[in-house]
Amino acid sequence: MYKAMKIFLKNQFVIFTTLVVGVLLLSACKKEPKLSVTPSILTFKAHETEEKALTIDTDAKSWTHNVSYKSESDWITVNKKRDNENQLIVKVNENFNTASSRTGTITISAGKAATVDVTVEQEKSPYPGKSTYSATGAPLFNITGHMFTSWTGELIPNTTTSTPTYYTLTNWANKSVEIRIHYVGGQFQTNRTFRQLYDPSGYGGYLHWGTIDFNAQELTYYLNENRTIPYNATTRTFELGTHNGLPVFLAILVINERTGQWVTNGYFVNAYYDLKIVHSATTYASQIKSSEAENSIVKYMTPNDFKIIFVDK
Repeated sequence: MYKAMKIFLKNQFVIFTTLVVGVLLLSACKKEPKLSVTPSILTFKAHETEEKALTIDTDAKSWTHNVSYKSESDWITVNKKRDNENQLIVKVNENFNTASSRTGTITISAGKAATVDVTVEQEKSPYPGKSTYSATGAPLFNITGHMFTSWTGELIPNTTTSTPTYYTLTNWANKSVEIRIHYVGGQFQTNRTFRQLYDPSGYGGYLHWGTIDFNAQELTYYLNENRTIPYNATTRTFELGTHNGLPVFLAILVINERTGQWVTNGYFVNAYYDLKIVHSATTYASQIKSSEAENSIVKYMTPNDFKIIFVDK
């Protein structure tokens, strides 16, 4: 009886031990799901609009993503790729902030696997958003009480498209006049075809550039050339500089819309050389609409002392 009891207990112990070992072995076989994401960092230029992909490697049944922001918000868009469930497509809005870059995080989760964070970085903008500006310049012809050597106004980008195609400068030359500087291919330019001002009697004002030769007393207008206006993103400064060793000036040149003849007798509006424009560092303001200025042209003077040359290429 005692021996039979002993054998029974021994068998029970063996069975219990086997069960425990089995459970432990099963637990050991249930590994945590793996999860890795490449690349670990995505870097975008300020005005980059191309998509970039993250590749998710996991043996979990499914995975999810979440986006968080260190600066600003809602500028990152993520979607799973339709034809590849293991890829996440990342796109960012353009960054019009000239003051700072911005950072966000995409967190990938897959079952009980350790989450993986991907850093998304976007550079600050190399060109301005809506801001105030201050300008200094030498009037080509100075009339007491009419031509100012310094003034302030607003620099306003249009936002009818995602990238500004032009900027409006208000209060040009300290008057109720707006001028438009175009933004083409990453450069600021004058646009010889855009009518800046209009007089109901049939005269149109167009922003042109030219050079001034004080020794020869000559003004040269380059009628069919748009002038690139150098811009320093670090100092937020526009400067006209020189052309062929001569100072460059900007002026609203007047044309008789009916006859097609340029007018220099009686009309000469807001002409400046040694012009320098500095704008403040301000975040881009969206959905600002600006239309061409329809102000009457102001008659200031006739530059009789200078020979006017029109270069028509």
